[in-house]
Amino acid sequence: LQKQIEFLETNPEFNLCFHKVRHLSREGELIGSSIQPPSEVSTLEELALNNYITTLSAVFRNVDSIFNHLPSFFFESPIGDLVLYFIVIQNGKIKYLDELMGVYRLHEDSAFRSKPEQDRYCDIMKALSLVYENLSLSETVRKNLLKNFRGNLDLMFNSSVINNQPLTEKSVSRLLSFDGEFKIPSIEEELSKRRNSLKSTNNSKSTKEISVTNSIKHFLKKFRI
Repeated sequence: LQKQIEFLETNPEFNLCFHKVRHLSREGELIGSSIQPPSEVSTLEELALNNYITTLSAVFRNVDSIFNHLPSFFFESPIGDLVLYFIVIQNGKIKYLDELMGVYRLHEDSAFRSKPEQDRYCDIMKALSLVYENLSLSETVRKNLLKNFRGNLDLMFNSSVINNQPLTEKSVSRLLSFDGEFKIPSIEEELSKRRNSLKSTNNSKSTKEISVTNSIKHFLKKFRI
């Protein structure tokens, strides 16, 4: 902490500093490290594409006493850290210290990991959309946020198809709630595209055919945009 505070105090152009973190399994084994950032110095342009900051490692400047007046949209986000980073950093820079100074314990009972996979994807997309819609950002950052959003949407759809896990009514309702640039034209169409793509790239007769159940088809048709 002292190293990070000293760095921020002597480098006013940086608003956030974070460091390397190891991952610890439930069994007590060190199994990997945190996501490697694109470089030691980055900005919101890179962060908009992928959140590479492990929350426990972040120390940031209290820009304009943000905790005295956090914007209302912050409290709408199901994910707090990513949204907070964007509020804090704004026009500042991000510093990565390539030194192991923390351990992140991985377990399935955490607030985020204990949620169903579809809920986790929707939470990430909700946070990205709130940042996009409520902060004054450069065009590049906005484009990268959209790219990140659509990347998570693709992963969610692909997982649904490959694992034969139809989207829940709750997930569909959340996806349809997005506005503007994030609007999804047709969920059923997107899923159908992926099913057809999966079939065309796999000729094995033993492969289980992936399909959306009749009940979810009926539900999706009702909510088609």
